[in-house]
Amino acid sequence: MKKVKVTVCLGTACYLFGGQDILKHLKNLKAKYGPAMEYEGVPCLGQCAKGKQTKAPFVRVNNIIVEQATIEAVDAAIASILESAPAV
Repeated sequence: MKKVKVTVCLGTACYLFGGQDILKHLKNLKAKYGPAMEYEGVPCLGQCAKGKQTKAPFVRVNNIIVEQATIEAVDAAIASILESAPAV
């Protein structure tokens, strides 16, 4: 079965720029993907420290970091992994 793990940064900047909305959306999306999708919120993904070129909110979908994450971008990343990746 293909699986995806989504980790949402809930640090101050990420929270204020939409991290909490993405986390709420993932709760609803879990009904669609069931056990193929796991998600969690974490205090920090450490991305802000990487430089001024990066922008919150940050979401990690498996090993891919989505910068300036939106619900649509996270949905697309999840669907891409679950619909095109070989089973693990």
